[in-house]
Amino acid sequence: MSEEKKNPSNWSCDTIGDHIRFEGGTQPPRSTFVFAEKPGYIRLVQTRDFKTDQFKTYIPETERHKTFQEHDVMIGRYGPPVFQIYRGKSGAYNVALIKASARNKKLDRDFMYYTLKQDRLFQLIDTLSRRSSGQTGVDMDALKGFPLPLPPLPEQRKIAEILRTWDEALEKLTALRAAKKDWLTGITQKLTGRGGVFPNSWDLKPLSVIATRVRRKNDGGDHPVMTISAKSGFLMQSDKFARDMAGSSVDNYTLLHEGEFAYNKGNSLAAKYGCIYQLDRPTAVVPFVYFCFALKSGLDANFYSHLFAAGALNHQLSRLINSGVRNDGLLNLNVEDFFGCKVPVPPIEDQRRIGEALTTAKHELSLLDEEIEALTQQKRGLMQKLLTGEWPVTLDEED
Repeated sequence: MSEEKKNPSNWSCDTIGDHIRFEGGTQPPRSTFVFAEKPGYIRLVQTRDFKTDQFKTYIPETERHKTFQEHDVMIGRYGPPVFQIYRGKSGAYNVALIKASARNKKLDRDFMYYTLKQDRLFQLIDTLSRRSSGQTGVDMDALKGFPLPLPPLPEQRKIAEILRTWDEALEKLTALRAAKKDWLTGITQKLTGRGGVFPNSWDLKPLSVIATRVRRKNDGGDHPVMTISAKSGFLMQSDKFARDMAGSSVDNYTLLHEGEFAYNKGNSLAAKYGCIYQLDRPTAVVPFVYFCFALKSGLDANFYSHLFAAGALNHQLSRLINSGVRNDGLLNLNVEDFFGCKVPVPPIEDQRRIGEALTTAKHELSLLDEEIEALTQQKRGLMQKLLTGEWPVTLDEED
């Protein structure tokens, strides 16, 4: 009843299954796959292809295959995450995709697209999928039975037009972020050296020459117990492991001061050769197995923070690490070899200039991420109100 009260009197109160038809794909044998365009072949579109064109696959074009066009609305059947809504590609589609199409002329295709993308529907389908550990994919009965408040066609088109405007704004921001990210990646690649080769104009010195090892023991003070994540840098140990894993062993931890560095020689998918980060808070204690160090005077710590975080030593570390990973998950690397790694030492003016440029670029990316997230949240709220009629739309005269 509460749903009906929200809907304007000229809207019908139906279900998704009343107006949308769902058609699963077919699974051609892998023996028919080719990976370049070929006469008589059609592209086989899979869920991954909506994110990248890196893995294009083609199959013989026959009447047995289900096909779709760029304007068609497609659904990812399996996850994670399950129930992703796509469009913009064309070709044949496999069993991991479902094509959604209008059963009648009462439903506008763009309005259908936004109806299927609403948060409440995703949350329902995702919850049901999780209960089955994702094995069943999209619960079709739940999907078809989900309420579909349906306004007259002119209102459907106006609602879709409004939401499309928000999508275009998000696309522009996302494209701007991608361009800035590409620039940052290019600069970082030059900074870290391709294949371990740094710019010829830069001096190379062993890390032991430009830094001093830190072996300061925990003094028992009120210091945060931290660990290093390859993706996020320094993290509270209790946040990463949901509880404090140190216990009494914290007495053996190393005490770091702000601006000092630590190398976590743990192996991970994100950091095959470990990772180095700079501490950005007054103090912290970290596991004693970390190799910790402080830069000597006359160097720009900001520059080296970017340098190490970008994996500038990876090429050298890959040749120094013996026999992969130990039973405790740590890489086989001794401290002498680590501090023997050669580090670029450009003129101090270059260090400062590069460090400032990278800091600015990362800050701009962070601001764009915040703007994209805020706009995404605003659009979600707007969708909810528009798709239920809580916020009425004003039609143009020609509508």
